Amino acid sequence: MLTVKTQSPASNPRFPQRGTFNATELAQFLGISRATVWRMNKDGRLPRPVRFNRAVRWERWTIEEWLATDAPSRAEWEASQSKK
Repeated sequence: MLTVKTQSPASNPRFPQRGTFNATELAQFLGISRATVWRMNKDGRLPRPVRFNRAVRWERWTIEEWLATDAPSRAEWEASQSKK
């Protein structure tokens, strides 16, 4: 299970209320390094990102819901989302 130190939007206004995170923003939001974000993505430990051409982004609402469900693996997360 992932233990992260998330920052609330009220305490840090640089994080968007909606929208997407790039790898650097996601790393800051989760309190981990950018390299760890990429490693977790490669290992399937983050929700699947969305791609805009070459840009890789994670939807904010997806990350928040993923954290609220104790940060399951990508396979578990996608299985739980398909049941909704």
